[in-house]
Amino acid sequence: KQVTGQMQTVMEYFFALPSSQKKAVERTTENPWGFYDRELTKNVRDWKEIFDVGPDIQTDALSGARAQWPDESAPGLQGFRSTVIAFSAACEAMAMRLLQAISQNLGMPAQYLNSFFGADHTACPSYRAPRHQSPYRFGRHYCAPARCAAWPTDVAGRSLAPHCAAC
Repeated sequence: KQVTGQMQTVMEYFFALPSSQKKAVERTTENPWGFYDRELTKNVRDWKEIFDVGPDIQTDALSGARAQWPDESAPGLQGFRSTVIAFSAACEAMAMRLLQAISQNLGMPAQYLNSFFGADHTACPSYRAPRHQSPYRFGRHYCAPARCAAWPTDVAGRSLAPHCAAC
């Protein structure tokens, strides 16, 4: 619960940064990790901003891609990297517990599916919907709560959530 609150705080500060500071860590065609604000859903531009963090990529066409981190000297961003890493580790641990429960429910040993999911299957994306839009609405510009874990903020119409690749 503590790491979730810390993650929410640093992401609120990150998304409140001026556009130029966020674009300093913008993702590219060569590196999928970083800030992005031009995502398309069914060829229509989304309203959300995204910050994706994932493992260093050693193979395939994206070889050499690494997580990008904002300047932690900006107000509110002290400890940004360590907070995001701790949150990602907590999410990964929870996902592995769920995977083990699925294995057991299928009649297999708890660890059976673990080998199919390694470090390259882990990412920690977050998004911010614009203040005037509700990220809980269903539709092609929003993540459905059934597919994404989201937590509300104290600002009406805004929340932070892991971005759902299936949305």
